[in-house]
Amino acid sequence: VTGVQTCALPISQSMFVVRADFDGSVDAMQAACQSAYPAGPGLAVIESAEDMAKAQAACDARPTDTGKPPHCVLGLRRNGNSFQWMDGQPHGSYRNWDAGQPGACCGETAVSFGTWGDGAQWHDAGTQESPTGMALCRTTWNGNSFQWMDGQPHGSHGTMRGRRRA
Repeated sequence: VTGVQTCALPISQSMFVVRADFDGSVDAMQAACQSAYPAGPGLAVIESAEDMAKAQAACDARPTDTGKPPHCVLGLRRNGNSFQWMDGQPHGSYRNWDAGQPGACCGETAVSFGTWGDGAQWHDAGTQESPTGMALCRTTWNGNSFQWMDGQPHGSHGTMRGRRRA
């Protein structure tokens, strides 16, 4: 058709959400992320520099009054001498380890980033039972629905429809 322009829009977009209220082990954080954000893999899986930039922006905006370390826990865990994403994907070609990381100290098996290096470098820090930081969940927005930051679907907290502004 003459004069008609088309454009391509992304069908879905990855989003990252820091949850200071998801406590416990890495497995507990993973389960909480999957329950609250079923459209995502759970704890953050980082596949590219673009993903890392989004994850870092979410982590930089994290709550600061939680009493927790200022780091964000990724869904990457040590399995022997290698690392694997918790959703079953192998640790792919994108890596963002800080200098000297991953280390071989202290039985560290969890992976976080935050205030080390420039703030975006990964560190093996903490254990699966006691990770260092707050849960960083990954979800997908498909352009058709919204959910509140507490993971509840849009509409579950009531509506402003029919109310007057003061």
